Amino acid sequence: MSGIEKLVDTHCHPTDSDNVNLSEHTRKMHAVCAMSTHIEDQDKVRELYKGYPDKVIPYYGYHPWWSHLFTFEENISKEEHYESILLDGKKDDIKREQLRGLLDTLPMPILFQNLLIDIEERLQDNPRAQVGEVGIDRVFRVKGEDGKLTILQPSIEHQKRVAVAQVKLAKKYNRLVSMHSVSATQGSLDIIRAADYQRIVLHSCGIGHNAITAARKEFPDIYFGFSKAINARSMSLLEDSISVTPLNRILTESDFYDEAHFPVQVGEMVDIIARIKDESRDFIVNKVKTNFDELF
Repeated sequence: MSGIEKLVDTHCHPTDSDNVNLSEHTRKMHAVCAMSTHIEDQDKVRELYKGYPDKVIPYYGYHPWWSHLFTFEENISKEEHYESILLDGKKDDIKREQLRGLLDTLPMPILFQNLLIDIEERLQDNPRAQVGEVGIDRVFRVKGEDGKLTILQPSIEHQKRVAVAQVKLAKKYNRLVSMHSVSATQGSLDIIRAADYQRIVLHSCGIGHNAITAARKEFPDIYFGFSKAINARSMSLLEDSISVTPLNRILTESDFYDEAHFPVQVGEMVDIIARIKDESRDFIVNKVKTNFDELF
């Protein structure tokens, strides 16, 4: 692949497959931003970075899919915790029944302040470390004991609190944030407002062209990442989104777990952007690389 040495993957999950190596082909890329999402992969991402410090940008943080496991309250019982964030007054009879069936299998809630201390230590240890993947997800539902989805969802306010705490930590050290946002445009903007911080990339950005335009007006310094794997599921939405996103605020990503596919995924995203922006492939490759280099 020509130009691979300039390709940038600003959001990927190589350790999701328990992999802490990069293939020779992927190592030719300009940079790979490896995300953490839960307790088990923070050290894996650090190990990946140590293996390839000239290629990997490590991100440490906690994804909203795990937010129901976290509490800010000391000495709270398991039952009190999960009821407080999974019951919202809607369909409570069904939700209580589902929660009763799950309660024995759910872990004791983890004090999130302790996880914030761990993230902070990782940021202090490595000036190249960033914060992510954090954010908010209105679609996520907790899995039942049988693996099927329940209707239990962590409250939006709880997700916001978990995300804001992490973004404020990024602000303290002037680090970049990779933000997850699914069906939660307003909630995501609330997080940015609450943290009063704009060194943020809305990753696999699917909020739509109107929301991008509004976000750009209020938060002119944020960036927008696009991935073929996620955003190309609705090509019309992707085309509208890219068309209103300034070239100096566009980033490419794979949002993929298999590192061997990162170059192809990012390269195909570059081609899509080039077509929509009516620019050459080389121009987009160089522009995205410039955007990335200015961030780091």
